[in-house]
Amino acid sequence: MQTIQKMKLMGIFLFVAVLVSSFTYFISEEPNIQTFFDTLDNIVLLNKEKAVDILEGYSISQINEIDLNSLAQSGEKALNNSDFNKVKSEDNQYLTLAADGKPLYQRYRIKIEKDSTESSKVQLKWLGKSNRNVSIYGWDFTKNSWVMLNSTVGRKGGDSTVTVDLDYNTMVQNSAANIIVGTDTKNNILQGKVPGRDEYDFTLAWLTDTQYYSTSYPDIYNKMTKYIVDNARKQNIVYAIHTGDVVDNMDDVNQWENADKSMKLLDKAGIPYGVSAGNHDVGHSEYNYSQFYKYFGEDRFKNMATYGGSPNNNRDHYDIVSAYGRSFIILYLGWHIDESSIQWANEILKKNSDKMAIVATHGYISPRGTYIEEGSLINDKIVAPNKNVFLVLCGHYPGVTINQKRSVDHIYYEMLSDYQFNPEGGAGYLRMLRFDNSNNRIYVETYSPYKNDYNYYDDSKEQFVIPLNPESGEGNLNTDNLEIYISKN
Repeated sequence: MQTIQKMKLMGIFLFVAVLVSSFTYFISEEPNIQTFFDTLDNIVLLNKEKAVDILEGYSISQINEIDLNSLAQSGEKALNNSDFNKVKSEDNQYLTLAADGKPLYQRYRIKIEKDSTESSKVQLKWLGKSNRNVSIYGWDFTKNSWVMLNSTVGRKGGDSTVTVDLDYNTMVQNSAANIIVGTDTKNNILQGKVPGRDEYDFTLAWLTDTQYYSTSYPDIYNKMTKYIVDNARKQNIVYAIHTGDVVDNMDDVNQWENADKSMKLLDKAGIPYGVSAGNHDVGHSEYNYSQFYKYFGEDRFKNMATYGGSPNNNRDHYDIVSAYGRSFIILYLGWHIDESSIQWANEILKKNSDKMAIVATHGYISPRGTYIEEGSLINDKIVAPNKNVFLVLCGHYPGVTINQKRSVDHIYYEMLSDYQFNPEGGAGYLRMLRFDNSNNRIYVETYSPYKNDYNYYDDSKEQFVIPLNPESGEGNLNTDNLEIYISKN
């Protein structure tokens, strides 16, 4: 009870101090009644518990990921008194975990007293540093499982914080809550948003399955490529990717002419791009590349500064893209690869192992995230063995999804985006991949310049943030302290 009384006194003191300060400002400066009341409205009555009472603590570094249905984790080791003391105050004394190629976790059971106002939540803040993505999980007693509450991208160097709310009704039992602070092996995908221009450095644009635009809605196709051209400077769009099914019927010259006209807007503006052939571009199982070669063969691309080369007239090819200190190899695999394609792809990826690799192909995963067509072959023979591959882009199956995969020595993401069965051939939705170098992440944004609208499907599937923290080599998790704030709602 003494702790609660002290907290109440501290809250009263804070309120009076801010009130006096605000009133002093009000009478001494140019009168602004709205500023005065805004100041009062923004007083957050959160009382900090100075000493976090850790009832139990454990370190975990020998598992691949959290068992979400188990409160205790296999392989965890109890912390000692010295460890507890390092976490109780912000003193630059870190509780440190390190491991090569393994995720790292710290589990805590923390005492939380419910105050007399019957507040509905408490707030917990973690302060520390890590070279990986840091997440906080809370144990939900109603679900009997761990729930991921918040996550932040790890930074090289200084401290960062992660703040979460713990609901009294679901996460506090017998005056205690359970949390896990960890560096997930999956590199959690974060909640997305439309970033401001000052939040990213450059953009890669991504189109796919334009077949029905080429057939029936060429004006929408034009709006998509014109949007890229019109915003190239403003959004720093340095390159565009097309993952196939440029047309619906390879024998229809009119469709190829429509597609050619739309893509030429990029040519005229000097925006480099690459195109992968889809099944509709080559007559499905006929594998007839004659029209694709005519309109999107090597002759169309060979004079672009980004063009790397092709063993087969652009059926498979690669580009080299450099922007703001990052260097990419974009590897295109056409419909129906063979052993020579696999051998060539591995040679090119190894030759460019110092570059971040994106594989662009047509059929790879379904909306359920399962491999389709030659997806399993491409993953097993090309993507998983080459640790510089961090992203695979595909279309073919209508829908959207993203997978997080881990090979022996690297994490990579597999992304499907296809709107062809939606009204008007897809209504002009395309993806923008916005790279934030300082925070080592990609903002994925879905937008239709035709509809002037974001996100056709659920927001969480269309707009998210991909962390680009390399997980090869030693990872670390360093906790300076934990802080608890009791709300006064």
